[in-house]
Amino acid sequence: MSSLTTEQQKKFSRCFPRLLHFVLCEVEKLGLDHIISWQPTGRSFCIHDQDLFLLHIVPQFFAKQTKLRSFFRQLNLWGFQRCGSKSGDNVWTRENFSRGEPENLKSIRRCEQSTGGSVNGSSSSSSMAGSARKGKKKKTQKSSKHGVGHSAAKGRGANRIQSRKNAVVKVETSEKSNYSSSSSLKHLVGTTTVATTSTVHEQVKSFRPSPL
Repeated sequence: MSSLTTEQQKKFSRCFPRLLHFVLCEVEKLGLDHIISWQPTGRSFCIHDQDLFLLHIVPQFFAKQTKLRSFFRQLNLWGFQRCGSKSGDNVWTRENFSRGEPENLKSIRRCEQSTGGSVNGSSSSSSMAGSARKGKKKKTQKSSKHGVGHSAAKGRGANRIQSRKNAVVKVETSEKSNYSSSSSLKHLVGTTTVATTSTVHEQVKSFRPSPL
């Protein structure tokens, strides 16, 4: 059963850091600071016993988080970071989250992505997987655009080549036509010359001078 009143539940429902700050102050009054408490500097807190934390603290104050994994996920989403030297240390810290300074909590905002230590690497893996999918999608779109542009350029090149071929064919056809016309003209001139020469010879042969 939760130790929070209805008014407190409404107050803390949308701000996890406020609830956590309240809990860290309450455990000292309840004598439960051997389970979770502020560190001596007042700039971080530590979960000393995970089993007792799940048994006594979570049911009373964090009713929505039924597993330690869920609690750690909330820490990640609100920008808390592990600061212990060992991988098993449950010491967490965040800027503007400190003992005796609840007025600074209003500047804490929920992060779009996890900035703290991941729970068994799940948060980091999800972020990396999402980035990989976005990168792959952009690469596919870029390749598709490149393929379309390449095809268009290739089509334009083929059209230019065909136009050049057509121009060459026209020139060759024109040259053949001119050559044919020239040959016909030469043949006609030659034939006319021969006919004229024959006529002249015949006239010479048939010429008879008139008697004086």
